[in-house]
Amino acid sequence: MAPTARQSQVAGIGERKSRINDLIQMKSISIRNKLISLLDEILPLAQFYARERPFFSPPDSMFLDVDGYRKEFERIKSEVLWQRRMPVPSDFIRPHPDLDRFSEEHFDRLVAVVGQLLDPYTGPDNHRFMAVLPAPRVYQSNLGQSVGQFSKSIVRCAAVLGVAETVDALLRLANGDTARYTQVVVLDGVIPSPREEGVELWPGARLIEWDHAFGDRLGESMLGIPDAVLTQADHADANSFTFGRSATLLCIDHEGGPIIRCSEDAEPGAGGPYIPVSPHQFSTEIAISALALTVNHPIVEVCSWHWFDSKVQYLLGYRNELALDQNIGGPQPLWHRLLGAEDAPFVRKINEGLSQEGIFDKLRVPIQRWRRSKAASNGVDLAIDLRIALESLFLDDGNRGELSFRLALRAAWYLGTEGDERTEIFEAVRNAYDIGSKAVHTGEGYDQEIHVRLAVAQDICRASILRRIDEGGKPPDWKKVVLEG
Repeated sequence: MAPTARQSQVAGIGERKSRINDLIQMKSISIRNKLISLLDEILPLAQFYARERPFFSPPDSMFLDVDGYRKEFERIKSEVLWQRRMPVPSDFIRPHPDLDRFSEEHFDRLVAVVGQLLDPYTGPDNHRFMAVLPAPRVYQSNLGQSVGQFSKSIVRCAAVLGVAETVDALLRLANGDTARYTQVVVLDGVIPSPREEGVELWPGARLIEWDHAFGDRLGESMLGIPDAVLTQADHADANSFTFGRSATLLCIDHEGGPIIRCSEDAEPGAGGPYIPVSPHQFSTEIAISALALTVNHPIVEVCSWHWFDSKVQYLLGYRNELALDQNIGGPQPLWHRLLGAEDAPFVRKINEGLSQEGIFDKLRVPIQRWRRSKAASNGVDLAIDLRIALESLFLDDGNRGELSFRLALRAAWYLGTEGDERTEIFEAVRNAYDIGSKAVHTGEGYDQEIHVRLAVAQDICRASILRRIDEGGKPPDWKKVVLEG
């Protein structure tokens, strides 16, 4: 049977990538020696730009030689490690085509060698290549580094991290090194058990205290932590939370495709060609939902960022941005619940259930609203969010008649096993729905007693969510539940 057009296309792509790998492998050994020799010539001649800011010594210094540049880097790193108010080194080492001063002849030779290494990835007209790091999608118009700009980054990286180490990292990227990184999420509302430095939730995901989050990697990972975290700077949307030590971090490892790619790897999208990275847009929300459902307590995402190997960041000019969560009404101080190793299997089970295709989409509204009700600071918000969560769970067939009675009846027969238990569930859910209706229409419910009166209904909502996860997220046949339950 003759291959289809699609099969031929896939085979052609595979052959092209195989040829690229073969070409790069053959070039690597000779290019490694050339680059090491050339960088050893360049570094004594290079001067590095330093911004005019108060933390430089002296403040009016504009260019530093390699020894001064390395000394400033180590000084600032030391300041950061001791938790003083100091910017991270990435403030003055971001690649820029005009930052390093050395002879044009050296620069041309460097570009020629780097261009030879990256030739399989570059376009014949513009001599640019794609370097892809995490983003939902990166459009081709925003992609593409010139070989010349990239060569400057190599000099800068070599000045701080060493020539041989930089060249080896460069060769790994050119040989297809993948986008391995850690999504780091600062959480409020949960801490690892005091007897444990951290809790492994599942392979590649762990809950860990700040002091132990990076271990021996902390020194090199400073560039992977945003300035606002290291300097404990205030933020307009997070001024009630102090970044830094004593925080709880959720760390999830991810891996995308190769970091350096050809332009033909771009795929069509709604806004033009783009490069897909790792599909993890829901993974953080699912993980936090699993933690909250496990400890039956509000857990709020305060901020997040990506942690990359420092050499990758230096070479590609990647700079971490602090992302603040906007889904749960903004960060707020919460009481903390302990989570130990004995809880990890339950967290993993919920995460695996929600990660199955389509399940989180079906349960996202009730889970999010249940979480909001647990984090609510007043009875009105609690009652309204809980009502929405219950409606999403028990009125998801579109039948809106006799809402309070129908919702309570379904909840009672869905969770209850005998008459008295079903009666208690019916009364608790109907009471919660009525309080929610009053909060919607009159704004009543600011008294703290509401929290106590609705606690049982919150537990019923949680139990219903957990059962729906076990059942694959699909709503049951309500007629059968009530008549045959």
